[in-house]
Amino acid sequence: MMAPGELLRSQLAVPLVAALSSAGGNIVLPVPELLIVGGVTVPIVSAIAGMLGVLLGELMAAPPAAPLTARRRWAVRISLHLLIVGIVVLTGQQLLVALGWGIGLGFSGLAVAETLGSQAMAGIKMITDALLTRIAGSAGGKDKTDDS
Repeated sequence: MMAPGELLRSQLAVPLVAALSSAGGNIVLPVPELLIVGGVTVPIVSAIAGMLGVLLGELMAAPPAAPLTARRRWAVRISLHLLIVGIVVLTGQQLLVALGWGIGLGFSGLAVAETLGSQAMAGIKMITDALLTRIAGSAGGKDKTDDS
């Protein structure tokens, strides 16, 4: 008897990879290729594949160490979906690449969100500090580097 992983690989994964690799670049889908939203061209099929990848990655990921509330979990999901659509729009990724990016983002979703959040907060703090230093300098306050 085959192990479940071997059965899945032989019955699903191998035929799927063979079909996709032999299809070439001429896969015809009965949907519009591009959608223009607010002047931005969105490749629909790649964006949908990336969003599906986020969901698949979440299903494959281990449960987080600190459980999230339902509200935060949805916020992370929506953020990751917007992020993958943004990646697809900016880089013009093809279907399978967008799916792979989506799976990666979904799998490491909370870590990605925490990293982006901490980088954004560091950037905001740096801009705020520079602005306050500039305001203090123009208001006649002593500059921190002035020793006189």
